Amino acid sequence: MPQYRDISVNVCTRGPAGTQTLEEYGVAIDESRRTVTCWISSEERKEFVITAFNQSYTQAVRCLTRIDGRSMDHALWRPREFGSIEGAYLSENTLVPFVFARIQVTDEENMLNGPPDMEALGTISFAVLRCTVAVEGLNYAQKEDEFDLHDIGPIHERAKKLGGHCVSLGDETQAAPALTALTHDLDNEDSPYCVFVFRYRPRDLLKAQRIIPHYRQTATAGPSQSVKAVSRNGSGHGLKGAKRVHESNTSTFHDLSSNSELLDLS
Repeated sequence: MPQYRDISVNVCTRGPAGTQTLEEYGVAIDESRRTVTCWISSEERKEFVITAFNQSYTQAVRCLTRIDGRSMDHALWRPREFGSIEGAYLSENTLVPFVFARIQVTDEENMLNGPPDMEALGTISFAVLRCTVAVEGLNYAQKEDEFDLHDIGPIHERAKKLGGHCVSLGDETQAAPALTALTHDLDNEDSPYCVFVFRYRPRDLLKAQRIIPHYRQTATAGPSQSVKAVSRNGSGHGLKGAKRVHESNTSTFHDLSSNSELLDLS
């Protein structure tokens, strides 16, 4: 589970068998930008959630989630609180889950420019801002166009993203009632407290690029052989429930708590 300062975040897939934490690879910290980056493997048609833990004993934080460059959800974590973002809210008690999907390609020339933020395709970004909470328990009220809930459309086949994944939105489902809270930021959005960036790709592509280490078999002096495993970065544990939020910059949040190839890898 990548950690920076007193915040730790991971991504977990969810299915009939339960929640599984995705292994992180190539975890790197850029101190100058207060940013943690890593790679995770994605699987087509798999739902996922973003989980986090605010380890501070005194400081609340709000978190801005962007997926493939699209603003998807904001969340509030109080001191010593676990939380999860399970999808994008459509109303006070309905949401659509995040789902890994195959990128669709086209040869239409008018699609050469691709999505508005092509560089962000294949990323889950989680920016953390310290804040104070002024008022809690307000009724849910999402602003029009506050989030971009459109699926990624086809991109041109020359965009060097063949075989890759994007994130789509699943079927609408019932969720814990959403509330809002009035907050005041202590950090600016353009200079957050810290940022986590998960770069996701199909597992086979990560193996081909040796981002996922290979298990190497080496001969020993005797007739038997030993297998040397290359250690992998990061681990974590699934988190459930806790608190979730939507925000409107310096003020409003909604609290979602019910209980307290050719692939460009750059």
